Amino acid sequence: EEAIYPRFPGFLTPEEGLIEACLESYSKEIAPDNWQLRAENQGPNRENQCVQGVAHLIKLGQRLGYSIWLNPAWREQLSWSTTTGRVSEDGKLANFLATEKVAFDPGPLVSFDVLWYEEGTIHAFVLTAKAALGHLLKREAGAGEIYRYLVIPAERASLVDFKLRRNPLLGEAVTEGHWQIVKYCHLAWLVEAEHIDRHDLKKIVGLEPIIEQAEAQIPLF
Repeated sequence: EEAIYPRFPGFLTPEEGLIEACLESYSKEIAPDNWQLRAENQGPNRENQCVQGVAHLIKLGQRLGYSIWLNPAWREQLSWSTTTGRVSEDGKLANFLATEKVAFDPGPLVSFDVLWYEEGTIHAFVLTAKAALGHLLKREAGAGEIYRYLVIPAERASLVDFKLRRNPLLGEAVTEGHWQIVKYCHLAWLVEAEHIDRHDLKKIVGLEPIIEQAEAQIPLF
């Protein structure tokens, strides 16, 4: 607190609970009151995790039979073999929607990283290394059925939960926008499962998804 409060005076001063949640999410205590950034939180490591997450979403979407749109920002970071199949070869979202005969406004969708589409339903994914929520949850709903997913590192789950409990408006935005949380590690597990169907996606969504509930004993392998 002595190090943080002088840098964030007045209304900018964070509450103690938020400081603790951030410390636990990004670092580890190596000695009393001495915290160190976790190795996995170094920039290149998180960037690689995001790239791998996009690749997993493409592979998973292909296995589940969806048509896929990949944000052009990711194309240079993925091998061409990863983006073949039912993945739009034209990065323009409007062209993808027209090809699939989708009556969606591309405006609210263009900032997502990966889209899955079939029969009037879109699953829209945003991948991040952070627990920032406000600017993501403001993405407006369009006509049709859109389910939104925020893909985060498992270490961010407690911080996201803290923010949602602390701010009811964020909770309302999550509900109204059909937002779900998915952890990178669970994407990796599901994409490697031998037999999956679309219902299996429900097993990995949420801050405490079914896959983490030991009593469920879900056979993924």
